[in-house]
Amino acid sequence: MPEPCKVLISSRQLSSPLIERGELQGEVLTFGVSEPLRALETITTRHPEMILLDHKFAASERGLAFIEGIQADPKLEGSAVLLVLDDGTVSRYTTLHPDRRAPRIRIAAGRQLVVDGKDADLVDLSVLGAQVVSVTALRPGKAVRVVLRDDSDEVKMNAEIAWARYEISKKPYYRAGIMFKDPDPAAVLRYCTRNAAENQARSSTLAAPPV
Repeated sequence: MPEPCKVLISSRQLSSPLIERGELQGEVLTFGVSEPLRALETITTRHPEMILLDHKFAASERGLAFIEGIQADPKLEGSAVLLVLDDGTVSRYTTLHPDRRAPRIRIAAGRQLVVDGKDADLVDLSVLGAQVVSVTALRPGKAVRVVLRDDSDEVKMNAEIAWARYEISKKPYYRAGIMFKDPDPAAVLRYCTRNAAENQARSSTLAAPPV
């Protein structure tokens, strides 16, 4: 059984005063807002009693997906999610998007989801499902087996086609929403972090020659 601990994901500006005031008792594991993967690995192995997040990170698309991943993991039901505000006070987290079951992360171009052995282009992804574009017919209500893979990992899940529509262009295709039946939230979130479209845009900007 992991020893009780707290995980704090925040900028140094917010985390330092909180720790110095001694408001967090016991073992506190701290991570910067640019280290969600490292934090997630610790959270999934240590099952902290409290997860404190910089409120600006929590309100971002990546932060929302991070929180949904935690809340979708039954092993973390006992972990309270709290926000650290600008004045250093702590507030209980409430969803910023009550009309959405889970925030979706737009995925970089060229990434694919294998649906019943056929490649489909990933549009966006959440811990609960995905939107894809496929030249293969996809029918609503059909149970499928999906594989999410990249150079670092391969995640296999049972799923169902939640909706689909046929779109006509120069090359007709199906656009569909896929609902994961037995998601692995931590693995899906790690994939999102590695393959988000914003990462591709940032890399392109860094690689672009000066004008």
